[in-house]
Amino acid sequence: MTNKAHRVGDTNTAGAPVTDSLQTFFRDGGKLVAVDGSPVAPHTPFTTPHITTVTANGVSWFRINGIPANRTGDADSCGHARASSGAVINLNG
Repeated sequence: MTNKAHRVGDTNTAGAPVTDSLQTFFRDGGKLVAVDGSPVAPHTPFTTPHITTVTANGVSWFRINGIPANRTGDADSCGHARASSGAVINLNG
């Protein structure tokens, strides 16, 4: 399975995009790559924890500024998985 890096604008299974990244220099296709703790837009059912979601469960072996990078399939703090990505970088492992 190909696990592409997730970037600002890429969505989870609820359709909620990453809105920013905690790192400011590593990009894929011109977009910042998301790392654990990056904010995700509020999404259905618009209750806690879906209104304060951050990316989570990134890959421990690929870090940016010491923070695990996120990829397709990683579950956000609300439990929804990272879904769509137009990234070029594959983080398989």
